Amino acid sequence: MSTIRDSKLAGSWYSDSSNDLKRKFQKVLNNDNDNLEKSSFVLAPHAGHRFCLPQILSSLKHLDLNSNTKSIIVIGPSHKVAFKNKIYLSPFKKLHTPLGDLSVDYESIHKMSESMPKYLNLASESMDQNEHCLEIIYPALKYLVDLKQIQDVKIMPMIISKFDSESVLKNVIKHIFSTINCEDTKVVISSDFTHWGSPYNYYFQIDNMKKFNKYITNDNVEIQLDINKSINLLNLASMLVLSPNQKIDQTVYNKMEMPQLSNAYSASKKGSILHNFKSYLIDTEDTICGMYPIIFVLSILDDEELRGMFKLSHQASFQFIDYNYSKKVFHQDDYRVSYVSGYISN
Repeated sequence: MSTIRDSKLAGSWYSDSSNDLKRKFQKVLNNDNDNLEKSSFVLAPHAGHRFCLPQILSSLKHLDLNSNTKSIIVIGPSHKVAFKNKIYLSPFKKLHTPLGDLSVDYESIHKMSESMPKYLNLASESMDQNEHCLEIIYPALKYLVDLKQIQDVKIMPMIISKFDSESVLKNVIKHIFSTINCEDTKVVISSDFTHWGSPYNYYFQIDNMKKFNKYITNDNVEIQLDINKSINLLNLASMLVLSPNQKIDQTVYNKMEMPQLSNAYSASKKGSILHNFKSYLIDTEDTICGMYPIIFVLSILDDEELRGMFKLSHQASFQFIDYNYSKKVFHQDDYRVSYVSGYISN
């Protein structure tokens, strides 16, 4: 049994050169701003660095790492193994990156899996090693921990899928945070957004904005919609549902090539963000691969006890700050993936 997880994607999905990674990371992460809002929860994509490194870094820049931080949960979806009603935890003791190793909170992970084995299990080494969505985050996280000189911080990698019961998921989350101190813990949610085209068998298209005003309401702004802008609108709709109490950064609208929509808002403000997001997913069947890690965090916002544990207000919701996609598409036999970065703003 190995105790160290290999950096399997180094040299392909991201650079295997420590100097190259440091050079890329320091451009963003070294320029910290005292006025930058910090959060215990951030959302970052997990494609190859050539597609979404700016979004990964802009997200992590808002992570509230400090001398009191003891644990960082990195939670993502399962791309290779089908399961439900479970969270799989890393079986490794260390996570190798080109910048050095990150330590895993192995003791807490074993305590969780032994005390709630129905819902919390150790992943097999192959399951963990073959899942890309967490590894993509590790090198930048290692750089950030070293930059801030945080001692003894440990990582808790988690792979989650669908829970049939909201109450069960909330109880599992409460159990996790009864094992570790939530005040010392930060959470990185790993998720890409809409996967559109033939590889994903998803072709949702908005041909008329007025037909989509359930999710995007604006002051009668007319936009000529091609396929690419239609997908951008779909992503905007999901972001508006997830951020009812925050204004999406202008950068997002500019990268969507729709700056005139910056005053748009979601009509679905009634009800909880959790239930509105679930309704949106049912309505659009949007292929957000990290929908279940996102629901993990929305379940915290949706529960009075959990929200209190993290000192989150009733107004807490996502704040989206950056956006990108793999390439433009103009016809039905093409494909693309979208990437966003954000954090929970209180």
